[in-house]
Amino acid sequence: FLKTFTVASGLLTTGMGWSKPRQSNNTQLKPAKVRVGDVAAIVSPAGAVVSTSDIDDAIAAVRRLGFIPKIGKNLGARWGYLGGRDTERLQDLHEAFADPTVKVVFPIRGGYGTSRLLPMLDFDMIRRNPKAFVGFSDNTSLVLSMNQFSNLVTFYGPNALYDWTPYTQENLRRVIMSSSPAGVFPFPT
Repeated sequence: FLKTFTVASGLLTTGMGWSKPRQSNNTQLKPAKVRVGDVAAIVSPAGAVVSTSDIDDAIAAVRRLGFIPKIGKNLGARWGYLGGRDTERLQDLHEAFADPTVKVVFPIRGGYGTSRLLPMLDFDMIRRNPKAFVGFSDNTSLVLSMNQFSNLVTFYGPNALYDWTPYTQENLRRVIMSSSPAGVFPFPT
């Protein structure tokens, strides 16, 4: 395991088409605090949605958080088990970051596929347009690579299509909508 991990880590740091952080002081870019009424992009960088009701459920979840949903134009596309071709999924992700009206980006779901996008991500553009990116599962690779190669503070948290309990909603709001440090989360009751 260690030998494989070391080789894989070496490949990631020696290139493979990835841009490296340009900031010499390695300062993390903090996205602006998200506010009620802000626009939240919903994109599909990983697996395909199973049904149109999944899109409706994700839109409803984003609205319950107090955000205005903006759907990636390729959301709902399908290419095998992926949420569209690599270029379509990448286009929606890049457009969400380039759009000045979008303040937070949520992948609709996890699954397989985000690692296929990593060598094509425009980390410089993401760095120039810092915004909250929240995701988990296969989207963890995006959370970590944006943090590493764009110096963007990212958030390991729920995808848009998720079981949004009151506890989850409250703590996500604490992290992306408050200027105060989140501190230790209480145990759910």
